[in-house]
Amino acid sequence: GGGGGGGGGGGGHRLNLNPSYDNNNNVGGDEALHSSHFTRQRRGAIHHIRSSSGSSGGHLHDGVHGGVYARNNNSKNSSMKKKDFSHSKRTFRKQTLFGIVFGIVMMVVLAVGASWLAKVFMDTSANTSPSSLSSTSKNSNNKRAEHAGVFSPVAEGDSRVERFMAKSNCTLNFFLAWTTSAAKFSLRYRRTVESTLKFHPGACLIVYSPTMQLDHFQRFWDLGYNIIVERPDVPYLIRGTPAEAWYQGIDKWKNGEYFFSHITEIIRLATLWKYGGVYLDTDVVVMRELDNLHNAVGTELADERGEAKVLNGAVLAFRKGSAFIHECMVEFNTTYRIDSWGWNGPQLVTRVAARFPQGPELQILPTIGFYPIHWAKVRKYFTDEDPADQHAVWERMKRETYLFHYWNKITVKLVPTPGSLMYKVLNNYCLFCEETGMDG
Repeated sequence: GGGGGGGGGGGGHRLNLNPSYDNNNNVGGDEALHSSHFTRQRRGAIHHIRSSSGSSGGHLHDGVHGGVYARNNNSKNSSMKKKDFSHSKRTFRKQTLFGIVFGIVMMVVLAVGASWLAKVFMDTSANTSPSSLSSTSKNSNNKRAEHAGVFSPVAEGDSRVERFMAKSNCTLNFFLAWTTSAAKFSLRYRRTVESTLKFHPGACLIVYSPTMQLDHFQRFWDLGYNIIVERPDVPYLIRGTPAEAWYQGIDKWKNGEYFFSHITEIIRLATLWKYGGVYLDTDVVVMRELDNLHNAVGTELADERGEAKVLNGAVLAFRKGSAFIHECMVEFNTTYRIDSWGWNGPQLVTRVAARFPQGPELQILPTIGFYPIHWAKVRKYFTDEDPADQHAVWERMKRETYLFHYWNKITVKLVPTPGSLMYKVLNNYCLFCEETGMDG
């Protein structure tokens, strides 16, 4: 699964398509004001001249005096207009300067205020402890302080995983991958996490996900469990491995229909080769401790004699630098098919195991180990059909099965009926067993 938008700047600015219109209007207003003033002056002057001219006020005399006055008055009016314009110009400059100074002062005040509020918020957050969820939460604050560098808001490549594992002194490393929407990580998938930590409380559990928040499993962390979400840094993981050559074609591969399944496949192989531990698909429920599994893969389908015909990589338990895992990456790179889901998944480990000797570097478990119920028959065990058979299978699984893979690709829309085998599995190997959901 997988990101925004930009704002429209300039909203509210008026587009002036005719600048001369505004300028003429402004000047015209000034001219109208001065014209009116001049008219009143001129009328007063003419009245004064006519009164003072008496009987000798001939037309020529009046005209001469009128012309002289007009010239003098025009000159006076022109100087008044210049004076008024200069005054307006100085006023505009003062107002503009005041606006700029005021804006700068306000920006400084806002910046100082924001800084002070941020400091207060950070101090408050630092002094606030999370609420306790169990008796083990007394140690969670110490652990959180110890791993302060681990819970950084920005992932720093896989060095963050390395710091996490080094500081946690984990008994075993577990890895999961979730590439679809975080909202789809429902109770059924959470049971994978719960059952893993139930049997391995001192283990490290790293969930690779580009969609989950880094504090998605904060509830488990507060209970004292070592679990983090990490952004998958594929180039870092595959550096120096045979899969590095495959990644060079990522721009082409990411357009494939099964890309997310394929990228998850390469993440699990590279992670195990780099760190060692147990990789789990999120559609499994752990039913016992896995500490004694070394370089192990499970059989999905066996022949009449119980010999493996098809293996499956949904569960892989291998040491760091495993030769088998290295060979799987070679196979992935050299035979990759963009159009096939199974070829790069279950069939991949089957092909490599066929030419790889069993022994210390490779142990193949029987179907009862990881895949006690084949995908073609699993639907039945979500219902209350044939309770005698379900009870018999359930009793055997409790004795011999390490974990139950319930084939989510087929059962994703099925809701387990109370009393069914799947219902028992989901609600017997959990930390929060009192909680139920639509899919569990």
